Amino acid sequence: GYPDHTAWDPQHDYFDAKSDPDTPTWYMVDVKAVQPFRTMVTLPQLKADPALTEMALIKVGRLSVVPVAAAEWAHICQLGGVA
Repeated sequence: GYPDHTAWDPQHDYFDAKSDPDTPTWYMVDVKAVQPFRTMVTLPQLKADPALTEMALIKVGRLSVVPVAAAEWAHICQLGGVA
């Protein structure tokens, strides 16, 4: 991740007057889709899967940016049909 420069632009929708370029509050990442899942994987399905009970998304219970372990991602890819 890197500092979200839009937080310092008063003309931008995501401007945050409290954010300081020297100690940024907001960060961003670049993501790119690699391959679509063949089967949709839903949040209820993830929550019901015993293999994912320790996943941060399940334990924290917030739809936000959370870490995903490599083994968790591999399992989710299997569920989506792209193992």
